[in-house]
Amino acid sequence: MDGKDSFIGRLLGSAEKFSTEQVAQTIQLLIEHGVQWQASDIHIEPHDQFVQVRYRVDGELKGAHKIPREALGALTHELKTKAHLDVIAAHVPQNGHFVATVDNHTFEVKVSVMPVLGGEKVVLHLAPKIREPYKLGQLGFWGSSLQALQASLARSHGMIIVSAPKHHGRPTTSASMLAALNNPALNIATIEETIEYRIPHASQTAINPRAGLTMLTGLQAALHQDPNVLLVGNLPDKATTELAIQTAMSGHLVVSGMHSDSSTSALLHLRAMNIPAYLLASTVRTIISQRLVRQLCENCRERYELTPEQLALLERVFGIGTPSAFRRVHQLENQAIEFDMGHTKQANSSPTKITHLWRPHREGCETCNHTGYTGRVAIVEVLPMNDSLQASLLDDKSTANSIQTRALKEGFVPLALDGLIKALRGVVTIKDVLHVVDRSLRHTV
Repeated sequence: MDGKDSFIGRLLGSAEKFSTEQVAQTIQLLIEHGVQWQASDIHIEPHDQFVQVRYRVDGELKGAHKIPREALGALTHELKTKAHLDVIAAHVPQNGHFVATVDNHTFEVKVSVMPVLGGEKVVLHLAPKIREPYKLGQLGFWGSSLQALQASLARSHGMIIVSAPKHHGRPTTSASMLAALNNPALNIATIEETIEYRIPHASQTAINPRAGLTMLTGLQAALHQDPNVLLVGNLPDKATTELAIQTAMSGHLVVSGMHSDSSTSALLHLRAMNIPAYLLASTVRTIISQRLVRQLCENCRERYELTPEQLALLERVFGIGTPSAFRRVHQLENQAIEFDMGHTKQANSSPTKITHLWRPHREGCETCNHTGYTGRVAIVEVLPMNDSLQASLLDDKSTANSIQTRALKEGFVPLALDGLIKALRGVVTIKDVLHVVDRSLRHTV
């Protein structure tokens, strides 16, 4: 890091001498480093004596460079210019974007400028211009959850909901589902906040609220072109939600995104929008909830044996202290082995206890840039709608917990349990699972 900081310092020169070219080269260098480290974001933050540059890698911010404090104005001015923002307005938030090229690959750089104490903070979000969607198995879907999702995609109509917080892979999962259809005979239309993936055989539209193109107006326009399958990137209001549900009822397959803590709470959130429960019960086919977690480096991860204290803590947090719960966990791990999760056949549980977990190597290796991690993977839950859950949804007294309790009896694998299985298989650490799963969701079996 110090060598890179020294290089950036020499590139900028002194506050009296740096030129527009030097500042532009510095920005390009920061982007190149971000791509090299597979960062999703670059944070440029003013402090009293210097400007701190941090990269978000695998979901965590890591300090990297310190830039002369006097260079902040020139850096901000150049970034605003590239993103077509107002270079004079320093007291209002602004958002824009520009395109950068690194090693012959094109990246869209989203620019967010925010007035803060000491100047303006700039966050750059890096993403390949347009990518190919992933396979569903690559994202973290497996076992009965994957099979339930594939069954819903095979239907000609109904709604599939993908629920996740911001920056937890919702557009990625939605695009991968549509790519899995891969049928040139289908007319597929998408209405998205930003087009991040090129979906085969799909007509894709990015919304532009300033021009009057919203999720609602985009969906209304797309319906005039007789689509078989629609992707609605988000359900921002009741009008859009109602039209999406009506579309799913009238012979279309609709994939839509929304923000919610879990698949069961997503259902209740829709009901709280005064969408009639009978419409939801008859239209929604599957609800997915997911979180992104750092993925352990397969090359250097370490397997370790649990102490009695660690096992007791695990049992308490995940609610797995009974013989039936241990049998359930062991059965699910064996299913995960059949799907080659973790790329090792060695089980880390038995019908009576959990024996081992995994952790990152302290020093990492060349494969993971000595971090112990390589990218992120989703922990997921897939809740297929059936007669029992439809009855729960029609009951005004049903809560998220009561719906989940009923689903668990029918084999539902909730978010926390999926994370536990992935921790057993060496895909993620148990610490990272607990970091992203809310306490109220940790009861698993």
